[in-house]
Amino acid sequence: MSRYIHLIGLWILALAMVGCQEEEDSALTDGTGLLISLTNDVEVTTKSTPKELGEPLKQKFKLKVVNDATPSLKYYEGNYKEGLKVPTPEGRFRLTAEYGTNPILALNDPYYKGDTIAEVEKGKTTSVSISCKVANALTSVVFGEPTEGQDFTADFSDYRVDVFVEEDENHTYVAPVEIKDNGKSAYYRAGTIPTFTFVGTVKGTGKPYTFKLENDKLKDAANFAAGKHCIITLTMAKAETGLKVEVSKVKVEKVDISETIPLDWLPRPKLETEGFDVDDATTLYMLEGATRKHTAKLNINLAKGYGLDELTFSVNGDTELEGEYKLSEMTEEQRTAFVKKGIVLPVIGDLNPAIDFSAATATATANEDGSDATLALSNVVATAYTRSNDALSYKLITTKIDPDLVVYPGNIWTKEFTPTPVCASGNESLFNKNVSFEYSKDGGNSWIASPKNEAITGLNPGETYKVRSVCLGLVSEAKEVKTYPQIVLENGDMEDWSSSTRRLIPGANFLTSVNVTAYSPKSNIWTCVNQKTFEGSPNISSTYNLNPSTYKDVGRDGKGNAAVLRTVGWDNAAGNTTSIIKHISAGKLFIGTYNFTHKEGPENYNYGMEYSSRPTALSAYFKYSPYSADSFKVWIVLENRDDDNNVKRIGFGELVNGENVNSYKEMSIPIVYNSNYKEYSITHMYVVFSSSSACSENESEETKNLKGKVSNGDYHNGSVLTIDDISLIYDK
Repeated sequence: MSRYIHLIGLWILALAMVGCQEEEDSALTDGTGLLISLTNDVEVTTKSTPKELGEPLKQKFKLKVVNDATPSLKYYEGNYKEGLKVPTPEGRFRLTAEYGTNPILALNDPYYKGDTIAEVEKGKTTSVSISCKVANALTSVVFGEPTEGQDFTADFSDYRVDVFVEEDENHTYVAPVEIKDNGKSAYYRAGTIPTFTFVGTVKGTGKPYTFKLENDKLKDAANFAAGKHCIITLTMAKAETGLKVEVSKVKVEKVDISETIPLDWLPRPKLETEGFDVDDATTLYMLEGATRKHTAKLNINLAKGYGLDELTFSVNGDTELEGEYKLSEMTEEQRTAFVKKGIVLPVIGDLNPAIDFSAATATATANEDGSDATLALSNVVATAYTRSNDALSYKLITTKIDPDLVVYPGNIWTKEFTPTPVCASGNESLFNKNVSFEYSKDGGNSWIASPKNEAITGLNPGETYKVRSVCLGLVSEAKEVKTYPQIVLENGDMEDWSSSTRRLIPGANFLTSVNVTAYSPKSNIWTCVNQKTFEGSPNISSTYNLNPSTYKDVGRDGKGNAAVLRTVGWDNAAGNTTSIIKHISAGKLFIGTYNFTHKEGPENYNYGMEYSSRPTALSAYFKYSPYSADSFKVWIVLENRDDDNNVKRIGFGELVNGENVNSYKEMSIPIVYNSNYKEYSITHMYVVFSSSSACSENESEETKNLKGKVSNGDYHNGSVLTIDDISLIYDK
């Protein structure tokens, strides 16, 4: 049966099949009705039509939905379609699906049918599956036992089996059909008992030879029931009286729908390109100078199990290949000419045929004047199982491109970087669509592919890598890229401190004195503002007037040290009293330097340290005791500073928090980078912690903003922020 698909498990008519269920979303007005699917009548079903069959075969079926008690009440009659929902009232309904005409007798005319009963409740959608099967019977004939090497053509110039069927009780015979040695089968209504006669013409003599096929199985109606396939095998033997044809075997099988699909149901050959232009699948771009071939094919997709019968096409644009071609008639010389151009053609009979241009992608050249060279492949027609595709045309264009790349400082991190493609010359649009990257960890001895617009990850901090762009087999010069180091903040754990102790009068008690110690981080990068709040020289050294804004305390987990920042009142002329506060300052800890000389001018903040990395966040642990709805503030700044004192803020992160926190809690401040400055590297960085978000770099403004946020006592104290284990996070 060469004209039929013999594929076990190829289910047709399969849709998303679900069992009857209580409730289901429906497009029906009130939810009452049927959600219908078709399946093949087999033990296993699938939820999709095999792609080999092209157009969904289920759409060939006619569907009818009627009231079971009153068949004249029709609710649907027409072609089946996927996801079909039929509104109905509540009740009992009969559903019928069929394809074909159920002929009395015909060649290659299968008839499929299925029916079922469904109950519908009001307000509910009932999902129902109609199981379809072969509803007529068929017979095919095998002329000779292949194992015995029998060949009927050796003795007969022509031969066939005539099939007769009685139409009715009057014994009127339907015009017979002829089963020849061509794979066609006779189809007839189930329950009919056909008769079979061998008819041949003896070779050499021209005498007719007839023989009625006799076998017990050919008299049993059960062998001609719906879905039964009767296979008759004939043998031929030499007899004293001449030739003798006999029935050697009668085999009866149950057939599946998948085994009886006529060839005209099969899709036409489908041509699909692979590796062609992403926007125009009919165009293949190739680059002159490409050192690597890439996959580029014109795939000819056929129904599973079938081979290519013929391929025709025309070539223009290449003087050596110019012409019209028919694959079955091509000479070896012609095939060789294509191979020299990097084009490999299929052969007749290929199950997965393709025209392979892959080799050409690494050898093609543009025109001598530098313009694009175009080879046109037109009127491409593939033929298989007597079906052909519509003629299609394709272009192979060879052009020149100068590929390059750049890795901006803003796209480099400690563990990854992202290259930016650059088309130095040529078709920029083509380049951008097809470019990718390769990077090397070993100085260029080996390369790892990486897609465009994706970061190259999994790298080590502070190491040098090579990277190059790749476009359609063309490779750029490699460039070196060094990832940033993971720089650890000096004394970020707040363990090292220096101190300054003074003997002060507590409050207004002139008869006693106390030792007051201020602490500052012992570091090349960290500083505070104790110089302003504690280092003055008032006439009366009262604790109201000299107040450390920074000191140390027990660190996280009861270990080591932590920095304590507090908002304080101070004065350099013994002007503060229980109720008078001349100056107020927030406690600050920051990276940089600080200068303040009492009575000699404004304070001077010099933020920043030299820095050349790219963190993703700032982390620290904190406790906070706010005064009068105050909040603390932390910020981190990353800058590019040039020799002319021009400053560009590359990255920034900030946290303002008024939460009362009695035990250490982690803060994490993401750093947001300015994409407009991706071309600039980071040269400086600083971090600032302040006990109050109302802080300022101007002493008088700060005093104004912080008034009323300071308590009374021996010292004028406000909000208190404790900081420990400051670190930079490098997540990428």
